[in-house]
Amino acid sequence: MDHASGVVLAYVLAPHQDQALVKLVNLLKPFGIKRFFTDAWGAYERILDPDTHLIGKKNTQKIERKHLTLRNRIIAFSQKDDLLF
Repeated sequence: MDHASGVVLAYVLAPHQDQALVKLVNLLKPFGIKRFFTDAWGAYERILDPDTHLIGKKNTQKIERKHLTLRNRIIAFSQKDDLLF
């Protein structure tokens, strides 16, 4: 997610494994990302350049909010479908 605009630039739906981060980083390359703000998941430290990687919750709150909203919408939608059958 672009930190300034809040626009989601790329998304990978995959198990929480190193390969998913590699795929995401490759999708983000055309955007010329200068900084990655993340939590402390080990793959970030293994894969991202430490000069561009900052760990902390302060700058990840927007994306966490978007994830929560998306999860809630998916749950609500799937429950609605269950009621139809």
